[in-house]
Amino acid sequence: MKLAYYALFSLACLGPAWSQIAQSHPEYCGISGGLNPSLQGISATIDPIDGHPVLYLGEGSKAHEVRLPDYWISEISEICPLSDGRLVVFANFGGTDVYIVDRTKGAVMDWFRAYFPVMSPDQRSIIFLKFYPLHGVEATDELLAYDLTKTAAENRLTSNGPSGEEVGRLIYPPGQNSLPYDNVGIARDQTHHLGPSFQWAPDSSALVFIDQPATGPRQLVLMTLDTAGAPAAFEHQISVSDMCGRDIPAEPLDWRLERATIHGNSSGSRSISLDISATGNPSCSPHVLQLDSKNDFQPVKPELHVTVEPTHGQIREGYPVIPPQKK
Repeated sequence: MKLAYYALFSLACLGPAWSQIAQSHPEYCGISGGLNPSLQGISATIDPIDGHPVLYLGEGSKAHEVRLPDYWISEISEICPLSDGRLVVFANFGGTDVYIVDRTKGAVMDWFRAYFPVMSPDQRSIIFLKFYPLHGVEATDELLAYDLTKTAAENRLTSNGPSGEEVGRLIYPPGQNSLPYDNVGIARDQTHHLGPSFQWAPDSSALVFIDQPATGPRQLVLMTLDTAGAPAAFEHQISVSDMCGRDIPAEPLDWRLERATIHGNSSGSRSISLDISATGNPSCSPHVLQLDSKNDFQPVKPELHVTVEPTHGQIREGYPVIPPQKK
């Protein structure tokens, strides 16, 4: 059930109405291969006047209304209960708004905009692609981490207020600085396209994803995080035999990662099982590729982006965009 359509129709015809949350994206909550349990005493709607999502905590007349920041949300797609009683709410607007809600106080503690957010299985981190406008700028993907053990201020890039866009700590690509809007105005030959699938190890100490640099082949990235959350990035170039399971004379045109499973832990070598499918050559068939973290991956070299002037006239939230500082 699409929450937004149901809620808007109900509100337009009958006045305020509450709807169940779809809970259709368990991967947002660090859960693979299963659904989150149904939420008890939590419902939601979309305000048809200003487009703000509204949570209702509790039942009937005792329900507490929590209005979520941002507007014109199309759907609340997942709510993840944390072990400390907080809720993490994922709402779709084309990208994703992520809200940290104190269920006891009935208040929003923090929120930020993201692309493809995924929570770690231990519920400590949310990794996501840094937000940028989809039109009017040359942008690159940067992978950030939001630490759920820290406060809203500690997760901010700057101290200039509770912006929903200046949030998180950069973990990929290495060598970059976590500065506001430093992912826009990038020279096209230095851009990266990451994901969209980010898959965690069960112990939350590593994840794998795809990086497509503007120049060069698509590569598999293994990102490890130590106990303090410090990242280290390693890459593996997918070969023809990786794509097809054997060497063939003609190279496939493309390949896709269907699923990844990380075995082992931070104390030793990891084994990564990858479901690979290749297109462009009938000799290739879907198969499982086995890689070893120590023998098949190389450290990713740090890089420094050279920024260029963004497209003039771009407006964000009613204000002209300030060009990022030169690096």
